[in-house]
Amino acid sequence: MESIHQPLLFEDFFNAISLPKLTYHWHTLLLSTLSCYLTIYISRIISPKLFPKSYNNLHGLKKLNWDIHFVSMIHCLIIVSLSIPLFNEKEL
Repeated sequence: MESIHQPLLFEDFFNAISLPKLTYHWHTLLLSTLSCYLTIYISRIISPKLFPKSYNNLHGLKKLNWDIHFVSMIHCLIIVSLSIPLFNEKEL
């Protein structure tokens, strides 16, 4: 039986831009990017309601900076909550 080699999705593209290992991890990069944008979008909805004086007085880059810190805080909370069970691992 003949072995059929099917190229992975975007393999030629990632090889052309000298990032061949991205062929196997592009979906992680895409999901991370979408998650960050979604979190910024949520921050722009939630922050004015939770912190009306502080958030509404910010303009331009300061408001974007607030949203980026919100993303960072959510990321931190997720990572810490996922790492807590590892405290019980004897091997670590």
